[in-house]
Formats: sequence, C-alpha cells, structure tokens
Amino acid sequence: MADILDFDADDLIDIEIIEEAARRWDQSAAERERKTIALSEGRYHDVEPAGRLAKRLNHLAAKANIDRVGDAPMGLAAIIADGVTESELDDATYEQLLGETVDYLSARFLSEGARASRSVCRIRLRVDGRDKFGTGFLVGPGLLITNWHVLKQSRHADGAVAEFLYEDGAEAVQAALAPSRFFINDRALDFAVCALDADDDLSAFGWLPLIGQEGKISIGEPVNIIQHPRGLRKKIVVRENSLVHLPDAPLDFVAQYLADTEYGASGSPVFNDQWEVVALHHAGVPKRNGAGEWLARNGGVWRKGDAPSEIDWIANEGIRISRIVAALKAMALTGARAKLRNAIVAGAVAPRDTPASTRRGGMTLEEDAMAADDATFHTRANIGGVTLPITVTVTIGASAAAPSGAVAIASDDITSEAAVKPDENYAKRKGYNPTFLGAGAEAALPTPSNTIMNDVVQLEDGSHELKYHHFSVIMSRSRRLAFISAVNFHTKAKVRRARDASGPWYFDPRIDEALQAGNEYYADNPLDRGHLARRADSAWGATEQEARQANDDTFHWTNCAPQHEIFNQSSKATERGLLLWGNLENHIAAEAAADGKVSVFNGPVLARGDRKLDGFDLKLPKRYWKIVLYRSDGGLGAAAFLLTQSDLIADLQEEEFDPGDFAPFQVKVTEIERLTKLDFGDLWKCDPLEAPGAEENFIQPLERVVIRDLADIVV
Repeated sequence: MADILDFDADDLIDIEIIEEAARRWDQSAAERERKTIALSEGRYHDVEPAGRLAKRLNHLAAKANIDRVGDAPMGLAAIIADGVTESELDDATYEQLLGETVDYLSARFLSEGARASRSVCRIRLRVDGRDKFGTGFLVGPGLLITNWHVLKQSRHADGAVAEFLYEDGAEAVQAALAPSRFFINDRALDFAVCALDADDDLSAFGWLPLIGQEGKISIGEPVNIIQHPRGLRKKIVVRENSLVHLPDAPLDFVAQYLADTEYGASGSPVFNDQWEVVALHHAGVPKRNGAGEWLARNGGVWRKGDAPSEIDWIANEGIRISRIVAALKAMALTGARAKLRNAIVAGAVAPRDTPASTRRGGMTLEEDAMAADDATFHTRANIGGVTLPITVTVTIGASAAAPSGAVAIASDDITSEAAVKPDENYAKRKGYNPTFLGAGAEAALPTPSNTIMNDVVQLEDGSHELKYHHFSVIMSRSRRLAFISAVNFHTKAKVRRARDASGPWYFDPRIDEALQAGNEYYADNPLDRGHLARRADSAWGATEQEARQANDDTFHWTNCAPQHEIFNQSSKATERGLLLWGNLENHIAAEAAADGKVSVFNGPVLARGDRKLDGFDLKLPKRYWKIVLYRSDGGLGAAAFLLTQSDLIADLQEEEFDPGDFAPFQVKVTEIERLTKLDFGDLWKCDPLEAPGAEENFIQPLERVVIRDLADIVV
C-alpha cells in the first residue's frame, strides 16, 4: 500500500545543518584525499594511527570471543588470547587479520541485522500545525535517540509517537514519546534523547547499545544504515558504501561516509558490519558549484522551495557515537534522570529473549532471522518485514544437463597420456595470449604493482613473464610460488588430451631452482601438488604434439602450489559433496560454448600472515583466487572467485575437515586486485558485479555471491 503523508517536504531537511556539514566536508578534503590514496595502496598506518588500528582489531576480537560463531582462525584466536599491540602491527598483518576476523563474524550478518532493525522506528510529530518525520532508535529500555533538529524542543515531543515495524509485511506498533520522564538534547552534536511512555511494552524491540569506546570501525570499512527516508516505510542500506573519513580535531566529532541515504533519514543509526552503531546520521552533503550554491541532479542550481529529492547529494555525515556518549556522561543530571542517562552510557546489551507477542506467522522475529541465515541462497529472505537480497543469479541460456561436477565438452580427438617430459626449447613458447578471445575482448596479462615489484622473479632479459605453451606465470621470490598463472583454454580445439595419469615435475631452467618450491614440501602430509594452470585447460591444440607439449608444460614447479588433497582431487571432493574449484571455469566454458574459449587468471593469495609448513620455511596459502574471462555480448566478461583452504591446512588432518565450511565465493575483480597487489587495469569494468545498475540486483552482505551450485555463478 502506498504511503499517504500530509507534510511539507521542506520540513525533512535542515538547511543550516546541511551547510555546516558541507563546510566540514570541504575543510577536511585534503586530509580525506590523502588517506583515500593511502588506503588504496594498503598503507593503513598512513590512514589511521597505529593505536586506532590496534583498537579496531582488539574490539573485533572481543566481539568474536563473545559471539563464538565457530572455531576461530589462528590469527584471530591469537588476538583473543593475547590481544594485539600497535608495535606488532604492520600494514600486511593488519589487512590479513582484519579480513580474517570480519569474515569470521559475518556468519550472523543477516540475523544480527534483523535484530538491529526492530529497534529502529519512524518518529511522527506535529510542529506548528504541520506533520514532521524523522528516524530514531532505542538506546535503552524505553529510551530513544534521534537528531536535535528533529526534536529541537521538549514540547515538540509532546503528542509525538514512535512507530515500530513501520515496514512492508508488518503491522506497526506505536508508542508515545514522554519528554516529562526524560528529555535532553544538544545542538552542537545534533542529538536528542527522549523517553517513551512507560505503559507501552517495548521489550520485543530490544535496543541498540551506545558503545563509547573507539575501535568500532576503521576508514574504508563498509557502513550499513536502517532508515525511514522521507517518513516512508523502513529501508535498509546494506554495505552500499563505506566510511571515508574520521576527521582530526577540531572536527573529530563527525564521521563522513558514502551511502545510499535519502533526505528525511535524520536520526538513523549508522552501523559497522557487526551491527554496532558507529554514528548517528544527521546530514547529507550536497554537490555545489564554485559559488557554493547547491546543485540539482539535472545540473542546475537547487533553490529553497525546490523538491529536496532533486538535490545532488555526494556524501553523508554522522555524529560519532563515542562523542555522544562522552557528552551524555558529562551532563550534570540527578535523581531519576541520572539513572536513565546512566542506563544509556553503560552500553548494556538488550536481552535476547523474544516474547511470544512478537510472533508472526508461527515464527518469532528471532527464528525468522535465523532462518534467513540458513535459507537457500536462491531466494530473498523477508526478515522482520524488511526484504534483504540474499543473492540474485543471472545465467546465460540453459546448458544441457551434465553429471554433478562435470561438463560435457566435445572434441574431434582426445588422446591419452604418455610420459611427461617438457620440450627443452623454451624460446619457442609463446605464453598467454591476450587476444585469444578475439577482437573487442582483449585481456592483458596483469602486472605487479609497486607494492610487490621488488619481490618479482626476473629473467635474464629483465622481464618477469615465464612463458609456456598456452599459459604464463609470474613468480614471487620470497614465497617461491606464483603470484599468477594465466592460461588460454579452448574447449573445442581439434585435439585435447585426457587426464588419466600423472607425471614427474620439473624445475624451470630459466630461473634458479632455489626460487621454486619443489617436491620436498609434499611428502608425508595431505598436501597435493596443485596445478595452477590446469592440465585440462592447457592441454589442447591443432595437433597432438601441440596438445602434449602444453600438457607437459603444466608439470613445472613454477605452476605448482600446495593444496590440501580434498581441495584438489576430484574423487575426494565428490565424496564430501564439495564443489571442485576447477568446475567454475568448466561451467563458464560450457556457457561460452559458442566459440568454446575462455581465459583464466588464477593463483594463491600470498598473505604475510600465512602459516609455515611444519619443519619447513615454506608458507602455505590459505586462499586461492580465480578470474575467468569470456566473450560476452558486450565484449569481455570477467567473473572473479575466491576460495579458502584455511580450515584444511589448520592442522593438516583430513578427518577433521568439515565440508560445510568449504564454499567458493564470487567476488568483485577489485577485491582480487586488493588481495593480490596485481594491477588488472580496466578489467573491473568487465565484471558483471560492476555493471551499470548491478548494485540493485547483485549487492548482498559482504559483496559476495556464495557459490553453492554452479547455477549461482553470475556471468
């Protein structure tokens, strides 16, 4: 049902508040730009002080220790046990530990988001004969917070109501504001706290604790917002954008972020990915011209009296919760008012029991939320009346049925294996072909960024590309493993070799053997010699000789990486119901059967925090990545994936492996670029998750698509 509201749209924006936010945005521009560049280059200590980085990790570890969503990864477990100090953190370690911990806590993202949502309400009041709206949220038993510019005076709260569950698929619950019980506000920090009528039972809606300690979020992390924009039904903005700046003093009371908020969302909670409130949203920042005039979305000047929906917003500003808590503590209150204030600043967590009165359709709000986390990833979950996208998949056409984990690929001539022996004439190898997919779908070999260039193995001629038949490799000197293997895969070649035997592995004579991890690392443990450029991808050609030479080239140690046998072997993967890593490109190859060609970039994520193999100096990669390139209607397409084997190598005990934890994700190309420190150029423009309008269909928690089935792949 459409919302029918009787109010003046000008009441939904406060010109003075917005002008102040715009001035602060301008004042912090140089500092913000400097930190944005540092963040993009992984220089975290140039983004925030080391003390704040340590606070962030320790705060996450404390939450992980309380939540106990599963067995913590080693790095996180160490922080839980001993904490981390700023002297222990370098940029690479911080990045690795932050990613590891956030991933660990993401298991309850949806259920915790649903729980947080129920504490958020629409505020409806009447000022000077006109209806006015804002957003607010419970911060303690019967206590609500919103903006000062929503409740400028206590008399404005008289007769006002808070409406909970004002959202699709739910019946709203109203509670009267009671300023006579408790009311305080602050113009400088733009907040107001008001009590609700004690006769209203609001226990079903819990509250969102205000945590005064710093460390709840770092610059660059995503933000989530629950709001009632324009006084309409509840809207949840999930990981739409990120925190871009925490200005230094004297502007250190605000947080600046990019997110899809709308005018009239004043008083909304701004969350981190653990659904802790980090800021109180209070203003947007409009785009302006050289004269300081606000601009409309059509490029013209926006003037007072024009529709607020026409303003061209470029950013948002919120008041930091740590500063609000400090201000509340400093207020000289006595008696009952002091007790209510103390209940807020204590930051106590609301009881998790859900009364039966909140049941809807035979399921409590909590049960509904937990069901969403466990739900199939082919649907949309209605959580607490708010529809959140779990995942949306798009596939091209419909492939003929094939056995699970297999793709039927035809070839004129499939030959069997002979003894593996690479061609000794390395000069004639052409390597990866960037024009393999044809005109309009060219894809250059990625180049190492400045961050890792000093670690790249160079050949005698000064180049760094090791060329083989149909694929190329770039090696890491310190890890003795490949940064990347890039292969051209022709599923309809005249000759393709069957994979029915294994062969010996060879050192590449073009670089020192000491720079290649050899056979000694694979004895007496469940580690497999994992082909990066797969034999199935490389072993093709116009002749049997070409196919054989390409097959044999894959048996160079430069093309090998340590992978747990469950991760790498088809039979063991099938026994455990796993989706074998190689099936991803097989599926896309089948989808691209018109020309039968794909190219594949892949390799290990070489993180500084990787553990060493017991008794050796070789570090074991925890994660592997892959980008499958294909020709699409619009030219080049690039689907990126990430897979972890961290649970498998934790103690190298096969029997303790839980197949339920083994699932690849489709991610953005930019995430792979960030993890690998490889420069993929403009390849991100070919990512289906970056396509114009794709954010409406594909954005989901963690900006990842869980691949439970091959049909989940987005191309």
